[in-house]
Amino acid sequence: MAGISLPELANIITPSWVCCPGTWHKNPSPHHRNCWSRASALDELRDEFGFAVILEHHQPKAQNGARREMAPIGSSLWMRWPEFGVGLDVDVDAYANGVRRAKLRHWRGQRSVRPWPYQLEGGKPGELPWVVTNGRPVEMNTSVGRKDIYG
Repeated sequence: MAGISLPELANIITPSWVCCPGTWHKNPSPHHRNCWSRASALDELRDEFGFAVILEHHQPKAQNGARREMAPIGSSLWMRWPEFGVGLDVDVDAYANGVRRAKLRHWRGQRSVRPWPYQLEGGKPGELPWVVTNGRPVEMNTSVGRKDIYG
């Protein structure tokens, strides 16, 4: 819908959630001031319309053969701002066999306890890009911290 603002659109369709594309490429500097204005604008919209925000972000490359960090690259604001920080940890064995599958890994302490699926798989045509495959939600660990609850 060209020419319509996000607040106008939210007022029309009253979404439950809004998915935003990654912002890392727009803010390559870790100290970029625009990150704060974007986060503030998203907070104002969440408060006004009551929707959740799903923010896509990218993680840094692995260093020296170690496992990739899940926390987003770029401004540290994106590590502090969200209520939940969840990354997709790709199952390389499944991927090698043509199956898109990933476990959910939490990269920040949670601000509230919520159930999360254990893993996702790539959706079929007409579905969302990632769908729950096993239907088995995992209850969140009640302790606050960065503990990976998926083993």
